[in-house]
Amino acid sequence: VIAFLEAIDNASDSVHLTRMGTTNEQRAIPLAVIGAPGASPQAVAGTGKLRVYIQGNIHGGEVEGKESAQMLLRDLAAGRHDDWLQSMVFLIAPIYNADGNERFALNNRGPQYGPMGGQGQRGAPHVERVGPPDLGRVGHRVEHLWSATVDERGDPGVGRRGRGGPSRAP
Repeated sequence: VIAFLEAIDNASDSVHLTRMGTTNEQRAIPLAVIGAPGASPQAVAGTGKLRVYIQGNIHGGEVEGKESAQMLLRDLAAGRHDDWLQSMVFLIAPIYNADGNERFALNNRGPQYGPMGGQGQRGAPHVERVGPPDLGRVGHRVEHLWSATVDERGDPGVGRRGRGGPSRAP
């Protein structure tokens, strides 16, 4: 995922790659910004545009959100949906649970079949936080330390958390 984001960042003047923070295991939590002149909070807020926050990989074994976030970023960087960028800034975090994403094992997801090489770890008990332990419930809340970087860029008017199944109310 990091290599993909770096390639998009290098290939497109409209994509600005930064990090939301670093995990306890020293992995970057990447954030791609598109629709603003830069990735800083001032650059994003200064646009006056609606901020759309896309977050994937809350649980390491749920790849749908991670993959669809990368597909959206690729399409936006390629110039598709340029009309969207006239009124919106996208803040895209495809691997919010960077540590769980790297913890592949065949038994991480109980009776889930596939992928063949295993799945990432669902929970993130090793993550330093100030809120409840389930990233799936608090991923969009500012109380979670990782989310502070997104909040600095202005409270997102729209947010979407990519999950493998239906979202449940907190």
